[in-house]
Amino acid sequence: MKRFLLLLTIFITCVFSAQIMINKLVAPRLPFTLGIPGISNLDKYLYLDYKILYFGDSVIKYSGPKDTDKSSISELLAKSSPTTSIADISSPAYHLKVFEAMLNYISNSSHKPEAIIIPVNLRSFSPSWDMAPGDQFENEIFYLNHHFLSYFSKPLNILQAIKTKALSEETFMATPVYYGQEKIGIVKNFTDIKNPDMSEEDILKNKYIFYYMYDLSEDHRFIRSLKKIIEIADKTNIKLYVYITPIDFEGGTKYVGSDFAEQTKNNTKKICAILEINNLPCLNLAFDLDSGYFDFDEFPNEHLNEQGRKYVADKLKESIADK
Repeated sequence: MKRFLLLLTIFITCVFSAQIMINKLVAPRLPFTLGIPGISNLDKYLYLDYKILYFGDSVIKYSGPKDTDKSSISELLAKSSPTTSIADISSPAYHLKVFEAMLNYISNSSHKPEAIIIPVNLRSFSPSWDMAPGDQFENEIFYLNHHFLSYFSKPLNILQAIKTKALSEETFMATPVYYGQEKIGIVKNFTDIKNPDMSEEDILKNKYIFYYMYDLSEDHRFIRSLKKIIEIADKTNIKLYVYITPIDFEGGTKYVGSDFAEQTKNNTKKICAILEINNLPCLNLAFDLDSGYFDFDEFPNEHLNEQGRKYVADKLKESIADK
C-alpha cells in the first residue's frame, strides 16, 4: 500500500511538472483553452508591444447587416491613427470586473502598453448583465488574478481543484429590479415576455427600465472595479482613456418618459465624478447619438451601425490627441 501511494505521488508530480514545462515551452501563459478570444490574445499583444490596448464588449466589433463598412471601432481608430499600434481585447459581455483582472495581469507582466481604452457600458451595471450566470467569467478572472496557476490549468481542471462560485439561474431570476431607488419586481418579471396581454410598447418600456433605470450605487462591484483599474494604472504608469458607451437615449425617453433622462444622467454623473476626482477626463458619449445610429433587432442594446462606430472612433481619436 505504501509503495502504491509512493508511486501515485511520483506519477502526479510528474504529470504536474510535465504540464508546467509544456505550457512554458509551447503554450501561452494563460489557459486559452477556455475559448475566450479576447483573453487569448492578451499575451500576444503584450509581447508584441502594442502601444494601446482596447478593452471592450460586443459593442466594439458588432456590425449590422446593412453596414457597408464592417470595421470594428478599434479598427476604425487604428486606421485613423496609423502610427499607433492598437490591439482589440474585447469579447461579448466583458465588463469592468474582467477589465480589472486583465489590468492586474498586465501589472505583473514585463511588457506593458502605454495606454488602455476602457468603455463603461451603462447596461453592465443592471441585473440583466451584472447578475447573469453566463456573464460572470469566473474562470478567466481567477486565472488572470492568479496567473502562475495557469501553468497547472489542465491538471487542476481535470481534478476540479478550482471551485468557482457561479451564480445560479434561481439567484439571477430572484434578483431585485429597481426603478430609481424603488424596487419594482425581480428579474423573472422582466425576462418572461410571453404574456399575451403585453403590447410591444409595454415590452420595450420594461426592457429600458430593466436595463437602465437602476440608481447606481457607489458600492456596486463594477464601480469598485473601476476605482481599482484607476489605481493599478496609476501605479504602473499606464494611461487610461475611459468613455461611457452611447445608449439609445431617444428610445428610452420615448418609452419610459422624462424619468429615463434624469436617472441615466444621474448615473453617468457618478461615473464621471470618480474619473474627475482622479484627474482623468470623462468622455461621456451616453447621450450623443439618436436612435438612427443604433442597430438592434428586437430589444434595446448598445450595438451601433457603421455611422455610430465611426462617431465613437472619431471621439476617441480626439480624446487621445488632447491628452
